[in-house]
Amino acid sequence: CLFFLMIRRPPRSTLLPYTTLFRSRNEDRTTPFALNLGINNAASNIIMILGAHAEISPDYISKCVSVLNNSNEIGCVGGILENITSGSGNAISLAMSSFFGVGNAFFRTGNKDGYVDTVAFGVYKKEVFEKVGLFDEELIRNQDDELNFRVTKAGYKIYLSQEIKARYHVRASFRKLFKQYFQYGYWKVYVNKKHKTLTTIRQLAPLFFVLFCLSGDRKSVV
Repeated sequence: CLFFLMIRRPPRSTLLPYTTLFRSRNEDRTTPFALNLGINNAASNIIMILGAHAEISPDYISKCVSVLNNSNEIGCVGGILENITSGSGNAISLAMSSFFGVGNAFFRTGNKDGYVDTVAFGVYKKEVFEKVGLFDEELIRNQDDELNFRVTKAGYKIYLSQEIKARYHVRASFRKLFKQYFQYGYWKVYVNKKHKTLTTIRQLAPLFFVLFCLSGDRKSVV
């Protein structure tokens, strides 16, 4: 989903029961295409990316806008995620909010105020998209991380605030989680190859963890 403020009416759109919200047809039926459709039809100088699995606090947008307006170098602002789930998803929720599970993804662990490499459900200055471009429509997954890599590479800063809160409904089963993270891993390789660099160091953590475990197994056999 793409939430944007004070948008104009885009072509082939359906007016919803709100004067400033419109629904547009995603003809490509992919996430980056839908996001770019919204951005291209946004009239405001502030744009927010919001996923369907999330709920934001009532002051989420106003606090993000306040941070953006107080700094020329900050191009994107985001907040801390509180994981919401039930049943077997409780273990998934704990893993996705721990350093062991997600590394230095501070918007999930919630233990940092300041500059980061990425955030979830970021609020952007529209000038950022005009400078670095839109979401890469070749990427079915990881299009947000790839965009934020270009944002920081262009000289903008991404700010994470612990005062800004959102709730995220995590996958409710290990099967769904496996599918989600398998896709993340697959497309991260594609992004790294495209930019010919590692976009984040934490991507190496699983590899080193597996190598460490295999090394321990060999020693025990000997």
